[in-house]
Amino acid sequence: MKRTVIFIALFSLTSVAMAQTGKPPADSIHANVPVLTEKQKSRLPWSWQPVKNSEVPTPAHSSWVRTPIDAFILAKLEEKKNQTVSGY
Repeated sequence: MKRTVIFIALFSLTSVAMAQTGKPPADSIHANVPVLTEKQKSRLPWSWQPVKNSEVPTPAHSSWVRTPIDAFILAKLEEKKNQTVSGY
C-alpha cells in the first residue's frame, strides 16, 4: 500500500510538470518521453490540462449565491433562462 501511494504521488507530480511544460522533468523516470506539440497538448484529457483561473460571475439574482460555486451555477442557469427551485 505504501509503495502504491509513493508511486501515485511521484506519477502525479511528473504528470503535472508534463502538462504544464510539455516535457518531463530532467530528474524524472520518464525523461525519454518525447516533447509534445501544441496539437498533441490540446488533445490531452482535461485532467492533464493546466489549471486556469476563472473570474467568478456576477449573476443578476445574487441573493441565492452563498459560495463562488453557486455563482457559476446560477450564471449558467440564467444564461439558459432557467430558474432555481426556489425561483431565486
